[in-house]
Amino acid sequence: MFSLIIVNEAKAQFQCKRFVEKRCKVFWDDYVPNPQNILAELETGQTSELNMIFYRGHDYRVILCGEEHLGDLRFKILSSKGDVLFDNQEYDMTQEWDFTMSTTKRLIIEVTAPGGGGDFVESGCVAVMIGLRPTPKKGF
Repeated sequence: MFSLIIVNEAKAQFQCKRFVEKRCKVFWDDYVPNPQNILAELETGQTSELNMIFYRGHDYRVILCGEEHLGDLRFKILSSKGDVLFDNQEYDMTQEWDFTMSTTKRLIIEVTAPGGGGDFVESGCVAVMIGLRPTPKKGF
């Protein structure tokens, strides 16, 4: 039983990785992508959180990519205390967001697959991809 769960989990991760490689074409511009995409299998209505340290003096780009049948993913960026710093629901459900860190902080990226609450539950692959670059110096 335990080995069956591990095999199914490994298979799901492999399928998610393949999905990202084929379907998640990302334009990083001058951002350097984190080589480790964060992958998750989410069910409709399910929320997943990613805790990460973001460093002062850097710009970040967060990009979400999910299987089409999941619809537009909702994502929030929260402070470590749970204060909402960004909610894509306020920005036409954008699946990409750029921001600059003025201080080093631990932030939470919260991703929710829409739907749920009904009799039919679907699941699908979701990738959270993060890129960074040094914040450009401005002025003289």
